[in-house]
Amino acid sequence: MRDVRFIELVMSAGALIMSGMILASCTGGAPGASSSASSAAAAASEEAETVIRLGHGLDPTHPVHEAMEVMGQRLDSLSGGQMGLKIYPSE
Repeated sequence: MRDVRFIELVMSAGALIMSGMILASCTGGAPGASSSASSAAAAASEEAETVIRLGHGLDPTHPVHEAMEVMGQRLDSLSGGQMGLKIYPSE
C-alpha cells in the first residue's frame, strides 16, 4: 500500500514538472519574431498589461491560427485592452 502511494506521488510530481517544462518552452518567443496577427491585435497586445504568448507549429494561413487571431481580438475587446494575445506561428 505504501509503495503504491509513493508511485502515485512520483507520477504526480513528474506530471507537474513536465507541465512546467511545456509551459516554459511555449513562452520563450524570439525577440523580433514575425507574427501574422492583425496589426490591431498586435498593437493591443503591446499596450496591454497582461500579454499571453501563444506559439504553435501551424502555418499562418491555417484555420486554427486564424481562430487564434479572432480569439486575441475578442480577448482585447472583452478585457478593455487590459489583456492581449501575441501569436508565434511556425516560421
